[in-house]
Amino acid sequence: SWRLDQLQKTRYNTEHPISKFGTGNKFTLKEMTAKKGIDLRAELLKFHDAHYSANQMTLSVCGRESLDTLQQWVLDLFSDVPNKDVP
Repeated sequence: SWRLDQLQKTRYNTEHPISKFGTGNKFTLKEMTAKKGIDLRAELLKFHDAHYSANQMTLSVCGRESLDTLQQWVLDLFSDVPNKDVP
């Protein structure tokens, strides 16, 4: 549950990203960022552009269909994910 997740975050190393922001609402996502002069959408797009890369992803597929069918579906659906060779 959300409350349990929040409680667990209090036990993590404060320098680790998991201890930071995890959820938000209109106030934290819109009003607080605007007050700080942060364009949240622009920051999210910048993050996406820098980190969204096929070499950072893992895909697991399970199904009743044949391996050939599953493989074709994966190729059809995920071949367009760019590989930016993000370290």
